[in-house]
Amino acid sequence: MSLFSQLVAGLATIFRILVALQKNYSLAERINAALDELEKATLKEMDEVQASWNACLKFDVDKCSRLHTVRTWSIH
Repeated sequence: MSLFSQLVAGLATIFRILVALQKNYSLAERINAALDELEKATLKEMDEVQASWNACLKFDVDKCSRLHTVRTWSIH
């Protein structure tokens, strides 16, 4: 095999590797974008759950406070 043929074969191999790397990079970008969307959706859902729990907790605290006030007044 001549030096020129070896050079061409080497360049072809390098080109195939670069194409494969580009495909992997593109796939990694798509995966990262999907993970970012999943993170945003998860954080939004967590915020909604936290808000719901806070509302329930506030309701329970207010109810206990009212019961405590009523009980305190009924003892006196």
